[in-house]
Amino acid sequence: MTWKTSGRLRWHYGVTRGASDFAGALDDCTWVMVHRLSGRPAPTVNTAVHILKDATAKPSNRVDGS
Repeated sequence: MTWKTSGRLRWHYGVTRGASDFAGALDDCTWVMVHRLSGRPAPTVNTAVHILKDATAKPSNRVDGS
């Protein structure tokens, strides 16, 4: 298993017999894990990237305000 880095994102993805997964984390501790049991891997990666973009675009919901 190899983790890759691109800018603020550290990620890994894999495909086995049609199932795919993507795990990614940003340097601010925002993270995502997407797993699909069928289909092509590209939608798995695209879904994860969209989730991360949405998570970083919205104001924080944390109680401590960080």
